[in-house]
Amino acid sequence: MDPARPLPLKTALLPLLAVVVAEAALASLLPAAPGRRMAAFGILRALEALGLLAWIGASGYGLQSVGLRPGSLGPGLRAGSLWSLAFGLAAGCGGWIACGVFDIDGIALIRVPIPPVPAEAAVFLLVAGIVSPMAEEIFFRGILYSALRRWGAVAAITASTVLFAAAHTGPGFPVVQAIGGFVFALAREKSGSLAAPVTIHVLGNLAIFALSMMGPGVA
Repeated sequence: MDPARPLPLKTALLPLLAVVVAEAALASLLPAAPGRRMAAFGILRALEALGLLAWIGASGYGLQSVGLRPGSLGPGLRAGSLWSLAFGLAAGCGGWIACGVFDIDGIALIRVPIPPVPAEAAVFLLVAGIVSPMAEEIFFRGILYSALRRWGAVAAITASTVLFAAAHTGPGFPVVQAIGGFVFALAREKSGSLAAPVTIHVLGNLAIFALSMMGPGVA
């Protein structure tokens, strides 16, 4: 099969709906304890990732349809690492300018609360730093992006970015997620490998968490 061939909408729709339903159901059933909530969330995201890959693998279109063609892992990891370096340098320069020129604490804009209990912090880093980004990339830049690519790269990048940002609702516009979603989608398009946005997403999240633990406001 041609790895550039878009994934059919009917093949993409069912697993996407299943993920939405599963996420909504878990949100209402999560235990009250923060550590257990994160662990349950991580288990769900791992199952979602495996389920999505299994569905595509059994669909007849193969994993190459979502950017996981044979031999793409190594080049994708290298491309993702280079993109991460460039993105990190650009973000660092932007933060330096924001701090020096506009007197804005750039770290405060991206800081997230890290659990104070070591065991809970470890679970948080594993789930939010590795498991969840991998599942999200399979969902957004794998299945969803491939289904949208039939209308061109601009449509696929734009729509997947908007939906990714919309999925990260919170108090205010999700600026970081919107920028990140655009970079992830662009890397997916340019590299042709899902491994590239997965690498950028994982390294980006871990970098944000590392910065969050370096200053005040850690909770």
